Amino acid sequence: MKLLHSVPAANGSVSFFLPKGQFGNFFIRYQVVAAAGVTLTRKNFGNVILNWNGQDVINVDADIINRLDNVYGGTSEFTSAVGASAKLSCFLTSGLWFDNSNVYDISGRDNVYIKLDFSDLADSAITASGNVQIFGKNKTGVMTYLHNMIARPVTSSGAGTMADSYPINNVTEIYLKDPTSLLSSVQVVKDNETLVDADPSTLISYSDFIHQLETTNNTLAIDFVESLDIREAIGATVNYKYVFTGAGILEQYFSFIDFTPAKARESSDVAAAKFVPVLPAPPGSSSPANIDSGRMTTDRAQQLIAAGLF
Repeated sequence: MKLLHSVPAANGSVSFFLPKGQFGNFFIRYQVVAAAGVTLTRKNFGNVILNWNGQDVINVDADIINRLDNVYGGTSEFTSAVGASAKLSCFLTSGLWFDNSNVYDISGRDNVYIKLDFSDLADSAITASGNVQIFGKNKTGVMTYLHNMIARPVTSSGAGTMADSYPINNVTEIYLKDPTSLLSSVQVVKDNETLVDADPSTLISYSDFIHQLETTNNTLAIDFVESLDIREAIGATVNYKYVFTGAGILEQYFSFIDFTPAKARESSDVAAAKFVPVLPAPPGSSSPANIDSGRMTTDRAQQLIAAGLF
């Protein structure tokens, strides 16, 4: 992992165009000192956007990313004390939470940037000092899809049932932040099959168990790919129905995948050129059999990929 960019928290925001290369994830770390008498919460760390050639792939608050890093990855850094140091980390993963094979492949033709908004950290009444850093973890591989995450809050004016659909292909997860404070029932239907129908406390108990959490963080993660087979994500419409116990805003988020066949071909060539196995030199030759001036042909690389040699 390497540092790509750093700014003072007093800036309030930053937009940083990412360098060319292949990355497994990006890591955002906030390190600040709270103002006297103030205890920072996750909500004070603002919003995170990852934009890929004009499309927001990720556009959610840092709070939910940090929570989900804990749900899917393990201990996710968040520390805070009154009038003292506060730290929060966010991982932007290139693949689905269980998929270590996908990468972000940024070529010279791509315009990819991270935009962070953290106005509370620039307010001297809330934050005394600090900085915000963006790191990248290089990783060689094939980019077969983009893993998207967006916010879609649901506003309730009072107790009652609210239903809607989300007409996006290949939804992989729905996340609900603190659902027990507003809901008594959650129902989710995908492609005409009811996948979820229970009260939120039961669902959080199940979510915490399958994600192996030691302590709940009150985030409900509804996974549509529990088999860990990405093909299970393929589908059209997701319908949801929530029974609210009162007025409020339910913080709801969707993850979905966009397949990138052109990027898969391009990035496989990059990976092949880097990971080509070196074969013994043919008789009478001083060069390895599959090397031509230190590189191999695209055709040969694709043959090796098809053969599963790397």
